[in-house]
Amino acid sequence: MFDTAVLDSAFAGAETGEHVGSLRVRSGRVTAYDPLYTAPRPPFRVPIPTGDHPVIVVEGGAGALLTFAPGRPVTWEQALTDRQQFAELGPNEFYGYHVGCGLGCFADPEAAALFSRELAVFDDPFDVLEDYLYDDERHGVSHVIGRLPVETAVPVPNPDEYNVVVVRAGNGDAGLYTTWLGRDADGQPLCLLTDFCLGSDE
Repeated sequence: MFDTAVLDSAFAGAETGEHVGSLRVRSGRVTAYDPLYTAPRPPFRVPIPTGDHPVIVVEGGAGALLTFAPGRPVTWEQALTDRQQFAELGPNEFYGYHVGCGLGCFADPEAAALFSRELAVFDDPFDVLEDYLYDDERHGVSHVIGRLPVETAVPVPNPDEYNVVVVRAGNGDAGLYTTWLGRDADGQPLCLLTDFCLGSDE
């Protein structure tokens, strides 16, 4: 059984974590995945308010928190996509996304599709992210679609900006990482927290 106390601790620690940007949600849904290792995953089924929501890296990169409502979670559950069911999981089994390039992200699914098209023109998109999106001091960054400094950048289809928030997977470039949904005492969803092995050296 997963000890959700580490999620409570991570949420509390977000107050002093690294704010890497605000995710713009336009469709009312959010997905999380390694943007260089796999195609965008289906979005989580929980509805997300439209607007800009902060993303914070906590625990030295061991977790990434997207907060979209005020309050403090009192319960945690795995964030599921429409096709995933708790009943299909065995003891100690988890849904999650595979990381193969040491990166994770939060994205509106519309932005995720544009981001994939934007990166597809490069022979080595990892170098693009390393050179353009990162420096040695940051765990992550908010990237506006269409802002890569190349002529082949994908044009944004309307005046409102799409973005993705890319973070380094704190436990490295290989693994299956779960995203958790935090709810308040009334059952209202407050946040998504991707666990890059919080509180674990394994």
